Amino acid sequence: MTRGATTTSHETDQGAVLSFLAGVEPDMRRVDTHASIVFLGKDRVLKVKRAVRLPFLDYSTREKRKQACDEELRVNTLPPRGPDHAGGSGPCRRWQRDAGGMGGRDGEI
Repeated sequence: MTRGATTTSHETDQGAVLSFLAGVEPDMRRVDTHASIVFLGKDRVLKVKRAVRLPFLDYSTREKRKQACDEELRVNTLPPRGPDHAGGSGPCRRWQRDAGGMGGRDGEI
């Protein structure tokens, strides 16, 4: 359990769902974060919001977790906002700031 987290009665209810998802594919890999549980399969990823309340987020009820999932899906489907917007692939670059605080490309890593 994450420091500062409080468990909810729903957390034990998630056990059956997590057991089911772990067996969806052979060799499904589970990754635990402070707020979610992610299952990595061969061709897909399944994500479950943990039933927790932390100082900076509250997923303590099924309704709150559903709302958070809906918002995450909405944000993840927004159109890109510019050429440097994440959502594609490209080279990893080093960035250096000049004396005025402006960024400048220093080359690929």
